[in-house]
Amino acid sequence: SPLETDVGDNDSDSGRGSTSKHFRPPKNPLDQLSNDNSILSTMLRFSSGYGHVDGSSRSDNVKKTVFLIGAGAIALSFFLSITNDRFGGGIMGRTNNNNRKPPNHSSYRILSSDYLQEYNSVLTIYQHAKTLAEMVTLIPTEPTQDDKAFGISFRTVPTDSTGVAHIMEHSVLCGSNKFPTKDPFLHLMKGSLNTFLNAMTYPDRTVYPVASRNAKDLKNLMDVYLDAVFFPRAVKEGEDGEWVLMQEGWRYEVEEDDGGEQELVYKGVVYSEMKGVYSDPDSLLDRFSQHLLYPDNTYQHDSGGDPEFIPSLTHEQFVNFHRTFYHPTNSQSFLYGNKDDAEDALSMLDGYLSQFNEDVNARKQSEIPRQQWTFKEPLVSSMPYAVSDFEGDGASDTDGKHFICVTWLLDPEPMDVLTELTWSLFDHLLFGTETSVLQKALMESGLGTDVVGDGMASGLLQTTFAAGMKGVKEENVANVINLVLDVLAMVAKDGFSENDIKSSLNTIEFQLRETDSGRDPKGIGLFLATLSAWNYDRHPMDGLVFEDAIAELKNIISQSGSAIFQDLVQEFLLGNTHRVVLELFPSSTIEADQIKAEKDRLAWIKSSLSPKEFKDILKDAEYLQEIQNTDDTPEVIATIPMLTLADVDRKATEYPIEVVDNAFQSGVTLITHEVESSSGIAYADFGWDISNIAYDDIPLIFLLGQLMKEAGTTKLTDVELRQLIGMNTGGVFVSTEFLGVWPEGADDHIVTSGNNFRTMMFIKGKCTSDKSMELFDIMRQILLESNLDSKDKVITFLKENLSDLESSVPSSGHSYAARRIRSHYSPLGFVGEKTSGVMSISSKKVLLKQANEDWPSLLERLVRMRQIMLSGGRDGMILNLSGDNRVLTTIQDSVMNFLQNQLPAVSDPPPPPLPDFSVVDHPWVAPIRAEMEQYAPIGDEGIVVSTQVSYIGEGGLMYDYGEKVPGSTEVITKYLKTGYLWETVRVKNGAYGAFAAMSTTIGLFLMVSYRDPNFLKTLEAYGGAADSLFEDASTSLADNNGPALTKAIIGAIGDMDGSAISTRGLGWASLERWLSGQSAAMRQNFRDEVLATTAEDFTEFASRLNNWKYISTASITSQSGLEEAATGGMNLNVVSVG
Repeated sequence: SPLETDVGDNDSDSGRGSTSKHFRPPKNPLDQLSNDNSILSTMLRFSSGYGHVDGSSRSDNVKKTVFLIGAGAIALSFFLSITNDRFGGGIMGRTNNNNRKPPNHSSYRILSSDYLQEYNSVLTIYQHAKTLAEMVTLIPTEPTQDDKAFGISFRTVPTDSTGVAHIMEHSVLCGSNKFPTKDPFLHLMKGSLNTFLNAMTYPDRTVYPVASRNAKDLKNLMDVYLDAVFFPRAVKEGEDGEWVLMQEGWRYEVEEDDGGEQELVYKGVVYSEMKGVYSDPDSLLDRFSQHLLYPDNTYQHDSGGDPEFIPSLTHEQFVNFHRTFYHPTNSQSFLYGNKDDAEDALSMLDGYLSQFNEDVNARKQSEIPRQQWTFKEPLVSSMPYAVSDFEGDGASDTDGKHFICVTWLLDPEPMDVLTELTWSLFDHLLFGTETSVLQKALMESGLGTDVVGDGMASGLLQTTFAAGMKGVKEENVANVINLVLDVLAMVAKDGFSENDIKSSLNTIEFQLRETDSGRDPKGIGLFLATLSAWNYDRHPMDGLVFEDAIAELKNIISQSGSAIFQDLVQEFLLGNTHRVVLELFPSSTIEADQIKAEKDRLAWIKSSLSPKEFKDILKDAEYLQEIQNTDDTPEVIATIPMLTLADVDRKATEYPIEVVDNAFQSGVTLITHEVESSSGIAYADFGWDISNIAYDDIPLIFLLGQLMKEAGTTKLTDVELRQLIGMNTGGVFVSTEFLGVWPEGADDHIVTSGNNFRTMMFIKGKCTSDKSMELFDIMRQILLESNLDSKDKVITFLKENLSDLESSVPSSGHSYAARRIRSHYSPLGFVGEKTSGVMSISSKKVLLKQANEDWPSLLERLVRMRQIMLSGGRDGMILNLSGDNRVLTTIQDSVMNFLQNQLPAVSDPPPPPLPDFSVVDHPWVAPIRAEMEQYAPIGDEGIVVSTQVSYIGEGGLMYDYGEKVPGSTEVITKYLKTGYLWETVRVKNGAYGAFAAMSTTIGLFLMVSYRDPNFLKTLEAYGGAADSLFEDASTSLADNNGPALTKAIIGAIGDMDGSAISTRGLGWASLERWLSGQSAAMRQNFRDEVLATTAEDFTEFASRLNNWKYISTASITSQSGLEEAATGGMNLNVVSVG
């Protein structure tokens, strides 16, 4: 929806719960990744990602880091090694004997074909006869609305930390034989209907996946990607290819210092990206732990690249890496779609593979030896990380900021299926919820502010287990490790309770069966799942199937209970000395030391250069700049295959919805969304209006939600409530939702006052239809009987939330800069900043102080808030249900019982009717606007943190109150983001990403950079955006029927439509549409305007951008960035982090 939405602290569950602690909601509101705790996003853990497209990032405490070109990536949380001989015949009785025959192709032999009941699909392994390259097709046996997906992967094994694998991932998409544009990836981004366009570097593989709902579009994407990986410009000898490494990897440039002297500096996209990564202590902890844990194989190296070593990568090494690992014999390709899609993919792939011969050494030289247990005693190490004086009270405020983590290597020999699944269940028992034994012990110990490590990490050749804390005082560092070992010893002795095991096992099994990949295409998740086994020459099906393994584990547990877990703890953890104990300690001087060391190094290099060598550096920089400033010719651009507007659906997508007021005479509005199939699962969201809560209590809303879910009830302890949720549901969550509402009667996107919005709290749950009575009873207990008198819980929640906020500002600064800018222009934007922005850090510190020093008064506020919420009228309550016809019919009696008998009684006299917020201002508006004047005046702000890069944002009003914001703005915003901003801020100036956003409700346009080595240069680039639009509107876009404008329109439609939506996602999206008052006519009008965009619209937008009003900037930066701003005459208002 183009409506402005800011959910603030959206998920009070903090990503933990009856699903898994690995699924924290994205801190970035623009994050393209799913935050659904469902099938593939449960079966597959999301790894840290670094967005090449829009700067989106995600960090979910997963040990293995994945580098991306696009919006996101996935790493497996566990894989099942059910294997027979190499791909021969069926596996575990899964032979494809149901006449579900796969397509044949003369260039391939079929190694195996198996029916997977878990996905109602046939998995077939093909081997290319000439090259021995392997391809998997996964074809559903019945028609599906799922996105079609393709991918190709290479096992890439770095021997150093120059980042060659990561830089190669970027570079192959900078032009190829068949598609010689400077950036084919960018052209695909601009003008395709892709639902996933990405590339990812794992520690031991590089993956190139794409997806689309359009078959023609998928073929186009496949063609460009295959030519890119096999015939990239980047590895050509001579100037035509060498500039790519300079741009994407690293280069020298010459700049003037403050004294006017010429000095060398490092530039490069990946170099800037990794500067940001190495500014994040959570990332450093994982990277250094992995480096120490694997002294004998490739995992000791950083495939992403260490900024210290990236500049040692030579072009010769770069070319050799491609020659060694990007041969077809070392490739593995995948297709998810129907038989026609599979036939097309096999033929297209054969066209590329047939240009090569088999390389007998290709697969062998990429083999990875297993790291053995070689430590006679645990390896103990410590190292500093940077903190800024602006993050606290000065240099003395470094105590209480230590990190400490112990990491074990679990499997010197391959695990069998039983051991792997048992580890996954064991991991959930220790860390899966807030009440899991190790999670609870660490968080309630008071030794630190948050857990790090978070248990098992897999998806690579070997598996690790890690546990520790951050926010630790120096004197407590050893106590954290002792506590971890004590809890493990207790588990080894006593095991787990029967209910704990049942709860965790049901949770994992539910997630695996849910077949819901959230926002990400299902086929992409399945491809990445296969690679967790296939990359190591195991059967690709091993990463997907689970039915037989779960049955076997259930049988063992029924016979011996917890013994299987106790044996694992003793043998693989307590008795295993191959572990690393790593401490990170804070330093307020190391950032300055690192900057000085780099300057000294570059000064020494400069001094050692001959005049000719120095002149060559200048010439190289000039040559690269010339390349970057020279547009591809129309003939070269035309080589990129593209769709036409005839391939685009002109109708806006609508979702099924039925609204019943006063359902079952309860006074509650019942909303249902009936889908074709929901796999027997019901999704329920019960919400109530919270506009009657006092505005001063807004900072407490997230805390109230956490207590409702995590603190137990008047009858159940926190552990018992978690067990009840786990045994009977697929998860229950509490969230707050702040959503803009269109004024009554709005037919178009007209700039509003921003005063109309809804504020609600929801309890969200999912279950199989036979468990609906239990789900609704759990919702009743959470709503009415939550134990709010939980001082220790509140202190723990606040410390954890503060820790998450403070660590995410330096790593996800773009989202905080954008949120800060939005806070200047609308009440909802200010609430978002107040509840989950930089501003929220200080308010949560105040709450923490109150909880510690005056708990009774804080408890009184919480109790009063709940009383006020429950005293609201039934007309402010909604029950939102999603499922198929059979599910919705089955749960009807449970729904009726819940609405009639399980909700709070209506007061006597009844409360006044809920205001219509499409007509009247929300009651919080007046105090919000008063605070906006005091705390969010429009101006230039700098938020100083410890970071080696910056995040630079600028925004302003493009449209005035009452003006229409046309659909063409969607096209132009996407065009700027993937055109001028990409080419200027990223390609030329070396930032890792940049994005633009347009709010159609308040007329706000903003631009923000991501992991940016510049400050003033980026603001200067923003200032040139309007001129770039004027120029393009009169040249490449001048023909309203020409390819450039058509491409821009198609790209915008692709973004609007997205991927096939899950049942859960459909039900929630449809509810938001209804709550916001956005009509089907509004959506269709907006889409029509997108499709009708002209060059004149670009000119009109550029004129507005040249004259935008009330301009403000917000930058997450370092002390040196602040100093750079001052040299440019900017007088920044410095905003403290806390």
